[in-house]
Amino acid sequence: MTDTLLIDFTIPDTSIAWTRFSNGVQQDKGVVESLNELIEIADKQQIFVWLSAENITLNSISVPSGQQRHLQRILPGLLEDSLASDIEELHFIHGGVLEDGVVNVAIIDRELIKTYLGLFNEAGLTPHAMLPDSLSVAINGDAPSLQVNGDLSQLRISPQIAYVFDTDNMVQLLPLMLKDTLQPLSLYIIDSQRNSLAITSPFEWQGEPTDKLSQLPDKSVMAMNLLQGEFTPQSDFKKHWLQWRSVAILAIGALVIQLSTVGIETWQLNGQVKEYKLEIKSAFNSVFPDVTRIVNPKAQMSQQLSRLQSQQGGMGFLMLLQQVSPIINQSKNVKLTKINFEHRLGEMRLDVEAPDYAQLERVKNKLEQLGFNINLGAVSANKGAYTTRLTIKGQR
Repeated sequence: MTDTLLIDFTIPDTSIAWTRFSNGVQQDKGVVESLNELIEIADKQQIFVWLSAENITLNSISVPSGQQRHLQRILPGLLEDSLASDIEELHFIHGGVLEDGVVNVAIIDRELIKTYLGLFNEAGLTPHAMLPDSLSVAINGDAPSLQVNGDLSQLRISPQIAYVFDTDNMVQLLPLMLKDTLQPLSLYIIDSQRNSLAITSPFEWQGEPTDKLSQLPDKSVMAMNLLQGEFTPQSDFKKHWLQWRSVAILAIGALVIQLSTVGIETWQLNGQVKEYKLEIKSAFNSVFPDVTRIVNPKAQMSQQLSRLQSQQGGMGFLMLLQQVSPIINQSKNVKLTKINFEHRLGEMRLDVEAPDYAQLERVKNKLEQLGFNINLGAVSANKGAYTTRLTIKGQR
C-alpha cells in the first residue's frame, strides 16, 4: 500500500495539521503554518485532503436505469431545480450507483476548488483526493452519527451522506432529519455539554468528537473524491491513458456509433425537464399568486415557506396545512383544486370539489371540531360536481 499524507485543510488560514500513514498505520503527525512546509514531508506520498463540508453540498437522487450510463452528463440537469446557484458555476461528482438506483452526489463551487488546487500547486503539492470533512465523522452500521464541535454540528446518516449546520439550530432540525430513522443516534460530544443540548431524539453517547486525522478514509468515502472529471490529477490521467489507450480508441469508435441514440435520449430528457419546470411553475403560481417573477421555483418556494413559517401573531401556513391536510385526505370524494394563504389575515383558502353538497358540509364540520373558524363560501354546481371555497382561520 502506498504511503499517504492526510491533511486537515478545513480552515486554510490557520495552522495545518497532518498525519502520515504507511500501509494504513499512522507513523507520525504534526502541525505546520503553511503548505510550503509540507514539501519534504509529502515526498513520495499520495496526498489526501479534508475540506470544510460547509462549502460542499451532499445529496441523493434516484436515477432510472436507462439514464445511468450518462450519469455524469445529466447530473447538473437533474439537480438544477434544487439549487440556488447557476449549475454552470458548480462542479458535480457522484459516488457510484447503489443497488436501488440511488446516486450520492457532492457539489462544490468550481472556482472554490480551483482556488484550493491552486494553493497546493503553488506549494509544489499534488493532491490525489479532496474530501468533505463531514464524512470523517465515525458511523456505526445503519445508525446515524452526530458530532458537535462548538458552534458547528455534523450529522452523518450514511457512508456517503452527511449534513452540516449550526449547533444552535440542531435541536429543531434533528427530529425532521431523523424522522425515518429507527436506530438511536450515536452522539460524539464532550461530556460536559451533552446534557445541555436538550436532544429529544434517542441517542447513545459515544465519547468526545473524533479526530479526522486518526485514520484514513475508507473506500466509500474515497468514492466521493471531488477531484473527478476536469479536476482529475494529471499524473493519474497519464498513467491510466497509457494502460487503457487501446481500449479508449475502441470506446471512441463505439461512441461514434451510439452518438445518434445518445442524442435522441438527451433530447427526450430535455423535453421532460422542460415539462417538469412548467408544472412546478404552475404549482408555484397557484400557491403564491402574488409572486410575479419566478427564477428558481423550488428555491423561491422554500424561501416563501420559511417566511410564512416564521411569521408571528397567528397560526402559520405550515401549521395550518399540517392539521387541515389529514381531513381533506380522509374525505376520499373531496378534491382540492387550489390552495392560497393570506399571511396578513392569517387565512388559508381552499378551493374544493365534491360530488354532493353534504360532503362539503362534512368537511366543514370536521374542521370546526378541531377548533378552526370556517367560512363556507358560495356553492356552485356544474355537471354533478359541487365547488366552493373554504376560508380557514386559526384555532379559537
